[in-house]
Amino acid sequence: VDEEQASRANLMIKNGCFGARYKSVCDTDSSLYANLALKTMQSSMDSVFYLKQNYDPANPLHNAILYIVTGDQAYSKELANRQRNDGSWNTNVYQTAFSVLALKSTEFTQNIENAKKYFENKQLADGSLGNVQDTALTLYAAYSENSNLPECFSGDVALFSKQTGACQGSYETCSNNIESVTAFYRFI
Repeated sequence: VDEEQASRANLMIKNGCFGARYKSVCDTDSSLYANLALKTMQSSMDSVFYLKQNYDPANPLHNAILYIVTGDQAYSKELANRQRNDGSWNTNVYQTAFSVLALKSTEFTQNIENAKKYFENKQLADGSLGNVQDTALTLYAAYSENSNLPECFSGDVALFSKQTGACQGSYETCSNNIESVTAFYRFI
């Protein structure tokens, strides 16, 4: 701190947090997701101080989001070390997908491959991972750069928006019907 003489001073302390709803009390999960969004938007505002004070090293989402937001390798190492033998984090598809998202640009490539095997084992007969949220996050986190997706889902997002059902075949049907989109994911 520079020493200056003044009658006023502006002091900014980054200790904000976010609640689950407007004007509600601080909530760690809400603060995690809000901080991730702020980081994505390249905002100077954050809630890292609050998140570090409420950090649970056993929670994969805490490690994943704090690593994405801060780049502190201690979080990615903790995350990698907590992967289960089945390739998951807490036998939870959503937490595993978020963990993969965080580890994508790290040296933990084997952890990502193990998670992909977990996803393959959890995949249902309709191709989904149980619900749209888990399936979408998994595709984004683990397979967004993968050529094993059906041809009509690969490449630019604009390609998918232009599809009108032209891509046909077993588990390669593109449709404007959202229910059929989730039914046709195959990544093995």
